[in-house]
Amino acid sequence: MYLLSLLGNGALLAVVEIDSTLHKPMFLLLATLAATDLGLATSIAPGLLAVLWLGPQPVPYVACLVQMFFVHAPMAVESGVLLAMACDRAVAVGRPLHYPVLVTKAHVGYAALALALKAVAVVVPFPLLVAQFGHFRAKTTDHAYCAHMAVVELVGGNTRASNLYGLALPLAVSGV
Repeated sequence: MYLLSLLGNGALLAVVEIDSTLHKPMFLLLATLAATDLGLATSIAPGLLAVLWLGPQPVPYVACLVQMFFVHAPMAVESGVLLAMACDRAVAVGRPLHYPVLVTKAHVGYAALALALKAVAVVVPFPLLVAQFGHFRAKTTDHAYCAHMAVVELVGGNTRASNLYGLALPLAVSGV
């Protein structure tokens, strides 16, 4: 499945890059979505395959925090890209004569940059909130990757701030 994801998304990125007629806003948004999917698959699949082949292994603490960032950041970008694609289609249908002026390659580039910055701003607190805890009740999670709430469940101290931020994640990355 991972290889199919790499092959399909890589092919889409290559086709959009090679064919200059596809250098239009909607195709650039599709390429951004493919790149985001590649990032998400690459952050989850290798660890998942290692768990399936070798069984559960302890993950170094810093590696877990890094994986936590790279699992949540593409999810945050992905929802924003889907919102941008919906806005692109809404403008194309609702204001077809204004579409070439309102939706340009530059605007798509700015939107992609803004989505990446939003993802970093929203997701960086997750590893930082977990990093403040020094003592964990257990060393392994029941999940195949280091998800924020799975790691917070291992903490023995007060996790209120981390829990509240974890609940705010769906609101923060829902494209708003």
